[in-house]
Amino acid sequence: MAAKKKTDLKDIAGSAEFNVPPHDIEAERAVLGALLMDKDIIHTVSAVIGFKGDVFYDDRHRIIYESLIELL
Repeated sequence: MAAKKKTDLKDIAGSAEFNVPPHDIEAERAVLGALLMDKDIIHTVSAVIGFKGDVFYDDRHRIIYESLIELL
């Protein structure tokens, strides 16, 4: 009978799979889509997430959001 390898939590936490921050690409797309459809909600959205796009995981979304902020 082969001995089971003991899994060390440090090994799991150090793997690339577990170093990705929580994110939801579809939610990011929904926010950007709503902003493109209704410019008046930019004040509501910016009050919640701020004026910097650093809350977006996808760099493309970050650039789009910051560009929209600059335009308005």
